[in-house]
Amino acid sequence: MASEESGALIQAIILANIEVLGLHIQDLEFHRNGVVIRRRSGLANGALAKGMVEREERFVELTPQVMALLDHLVLQHTFETDLVFVVRNLQARNRQGESTYGTPLSRHALKALFRYYSQKTGIPLHAHLLRHTHATELIRAGWDASYVQERLGHANVQTTINTYVHLDDEDLSQKWHDYQERKKQHHGAPTAD
Repeated sequence: MASEESGALIQAIILANIEVLGLHIQDLEFHRNGVVIRRRSGLANGALAKGMVEREERFVELTPQVMALLDHLVLQHTFETDLVFVVRNLQARNRQGESTYGTPLSRHALKALFRYYSQKTGIPLHAHLLRHTHATELIRAGWDASYVQERLGHANVQTTINTYVHLDDEDLSQKWHDYQERKKQHHGAPTAD
C-alpha cells in the first residue's frame, strides 16, 4: 500500500473506522472538505456503517490535508471497483494464495496494516485507539459530547462518553482552573478587606 493511501486511511479511520472501507469515490465531497458516510449492505469487503439504516447517510468534515491525500488517491485510481481503499500491493495474497491486488481493502487487511505499523514503530496501534484519541481530544478542546457523538456516528451519546472519551486527573484539574479563571474574570477578583 502506498504511504499516501496509508496516511489518508489512518486519518479517515479516526472518524469512521470500519465505515471507511465502504467509501466510494462519489462519497468524497471535495467542495465541502469531507465525506458522506452511507450505509450500504452487501459490499464485497464486508464494510458496513453501523448504527445507520439502509441508505441513511451523514456528512463528516475532514482536514484539507486529508482531502488532498484522498484526491491524490482518486487521481491514481485505475481499479474496477469505485471503492476508495483498495489493495495496492502487487504481492498481496489472500489465504488461498490468490492475488488481492485491486480488490477492496478488507477488515482483515486493515487490522494487518495496524499490526504492521505497531511492529514497525513499537507503538501499540489499532483503529479504535485512533477514534478514542480523537473523541478525547475533541472533548478536551471544548466540544459538547453530543457533537462528538454525531461526528463519530454513535446512536447514543452514552457510548461516546462512556466508551470513547478518556479524561484523566490532569483534564479535571485543567477544567477546574479554567472555571476558576472565568469566575474571577466575570465577578472580578476578590478584594481583601
